[in-house]
Amino acid sequence: TGGLVFSLDGGAFAAYPAGGYTGLGSGAHTLQARNAAGCLSGVVNITVAAVPAAPGAPTYTVVDPTCATPGSITITSATAGLEFSLDGGVYGAYPAGGYTGLGSGAHTLQARNVAGCLSGVINITIAAVPTAPADPTYAVVDPTCAAPGSMTVTSATAGLDFSLDGGAFAAYPAGGYTGLGSGAHTLQARNAAGCLSGVVNVTVAAAPGAPTDPTFTVVDPTCAATTGS
Repeated sequence: TGGLVFSLDGGAFAAYPAGGYTGLGSGAHTLQARNAAGCLSGVVNITVAAVPAAPGAPTYTVVDPTCATPGSITITSATAGLEFSLDGGVYGAYPAGGYTGLGSGAHTLQARNVAGCLSGVINITIAAVPTAPADPTYAVVDPTCAAPGSMTVTSATAGLDFSLDGGAFAAYPAGGYTGLGSGAHTLQARNAAGCLSGVVNVTVAAAPGAPTDPTFTVVDPTCAATTGS
């Protein structure tokens, strides 16, 4: 470039700029050199490629947390040839199975293609973990000589089902749990979200014992005492 001036795209001849010709738009360009004697080179045709397109913002589905499992995000748009940044983290390949183990609250997701172009940032909200029901409270009626024990739940029962002694969960029965044998029992509540209360330990007292059969002696009547005793 020493001793030469140049014309870019038919413009005025000027010294070659330090660092070359920058900031050029996509498409066709021309370049021509001129020496100190005023002689011109041929015109060189140069094409600058189109600006690479940014990837579309990823589309997704959210699985909100349950009592037992955290939330997750699955990308439903194309993932081939793209890397992703979750919550502003390092870009990496989309993981098999999606993004799992996510906490409740706000999250962000952004895609980057091989040209380094970025999609828009997607804002995603994962719902709060559903709340477990409170441990049920109860009242026990201990057995009598004539009737077995029973238990009545004294806390809320609407929207809940219950497991007695580790059995299947079911709606609270009208009249409570009757016909209970003496000894240890357990009670647990489950709400509509599938969350479980703690296990409550309940003890039904032993049935009271019947008295033993009475023993006796008899005095039979005599000629003088006509009634027995």
